Amino acid sequence: ASCSLYAFGSEAPPLSCFQHGYSCSDLSFRGLLDNLLKTCVGVTGEWEELADAIVALAAEYGLEHSYQPENHTPTKVLKGYMLQVFIHRSIVDDYAYPSQAYGIPIDGSVTDYVDQSKADGQARVFMHPKVLIDPRSVRLYHYCSRPSQANMDPFVRGSRGALVRELRALLAPFLDTAEKRDGVRARIEGVLYTAEHSYDEDEEEE
Repeated sequence: ASCSLYAFGSEAPPLSCFQHGYSCSDLSFRGLLDNLLKTCVGVTGEWEELADAIVALAAEYGLEHSYQPENHTPTKVLKGYMLQVFIHRSIVDDYAYPSQAYGIPIDGSVTDYVDQSKADGQARVFMHPKVLIDPRSVRLYHYCSRPSQANMDPFVRGSRGALVRELRALLAPFLDTAEKRDGVRARIEGVLYTAEHSYDEDEEEE
């Protein structure tokens, strides 16, 4: 993540990469998607079908859908998306760290790094679900390089709103009852609990 819109010292400067999009070419996003859905759905067979359906939907809307490094090819089509994340200064050091390319940490806190570099650089953000949905802590904004795609009307063909509507329809069978939603929440919290305690143990050893 670039520390600001004008962070030309980052791996992917927003003003240079926004229009055509930017994506890592040495990472399997399909693998990340599979792991996420496997955690959330938890039923062998069902999460694979859901992943295939989501990738097909991405292709239909012109998003990067190969999700494999060897299939990544640049394009001249304007299909860039940008997610702008504001994290309250009182907690940002708990959920972000300054980094070099590929997430290699830089010593010190992200607030010190931003102050010293005038926000010209990059960081990595720990996307904790409970924090992300708290508007007192985090604010999220999204932008599309194609204005027509930025339309949030769910009934405008090819718009972001239509994509969200169809994505929700794919996810609905897994979230349509309180019991299913509680199960998804419990599985996600279980993974977070394990990750957080592993991090605490690593810090104690150091």
